[in-house]
Amino acid sequence: MKVRKGRLNIIEIRNDTGSIYKIGIIKEKSRPYRLKVEAWVLSQLNSLGVNVPRVFGYYQDQEGREVLILQRIYGKRLSQIMSKKNAQVMLKVGTQLALLRSSMKSQGYGWIDPISMTGKFDDWRSFLLFYLQKYGDLLKNRGTLSEESLKKLLHLLDSINLEDVKPCLVHRDIKPSNILIDKNGEVWILDWENTIIGDQLFDLAIFGARFGEGEFWKNLAKGLELEFETSSPKYMLYKIIGLIGVIDFCQQYGLHWEGKQRRLHKLLQKLQTP
Repeated sequence: MKVRKGRLNIIEIRNDTGSIYKIGIIKEKSRPYRLKVEAWVLSQLNSLGVNVPRVFGYYQDQEGREVLILQRIYGKRLSQIMSKKNAQVMLKVGTQLALLRSSMKSQGYGWIDPISMTGKFDDWRSFLLFYLQKYGDLLKNRGTLSEESLKKLLHLLDSINLEDVKPCLVHRDIKPSNILIDKNGEVWILDWENTIIGDQLFDLAIFGARFGEGEFWKNLAKGLELEFETSSPKYMLYKIIGLIGVIDFCQQYGLHWEGKQRRLHKLLQKLQTP
């Protein structure tokens, strides 16, 4: 058995059973049952034909930790084989994610409630407002984001039309290390514990904010087949909100965040508010 310890989970890879045990070692206040939610999300995705691991079981152990038992997928993560040639893998990722547009039917927005498995907010704007105020204030108090910039973002959010956003499962952590290619060339999307219900464009914007809008991003966008402009206020706002969340996580867990802050400031300089 191989064991890998992350910041939130321990991963136990059990060769004898061909399964992976994902054990939560930190219970966040905002998401106390994130692995239970992930189990539900994976079941929804399997029914839609998305390539994700099957769930073999879920329980809480004697220490109160969440334990999620998953099918082990054999292959290599995209981060291990990064190249322009493999940028085409992101086209398949986008095509898989496009299947999610039929996943939700008026079940709320934002974080998923672990009991009802519906979004905790009545509309997408309310979730974004809460998220921006909560994490924007945290960054402001740490000196990472100015009060003027936060006010500018809140004003922009208030001006954007979000009434036509249809609820959809949003991964929120699409990155090369969460994409696996098996021996048959099939593409699998891993680690769905950060899933929310919202606008699918949010996933594309977060990827663009973190990794730029080069070949990998272009292929992801092509697979998703979304109609938008990269210069649109909504897309720019999504990129900034995504970066704010990433920076907060990095600051909490002692990861490098200064480069992401510089990226955030560049986006804020480009931002035009009505």
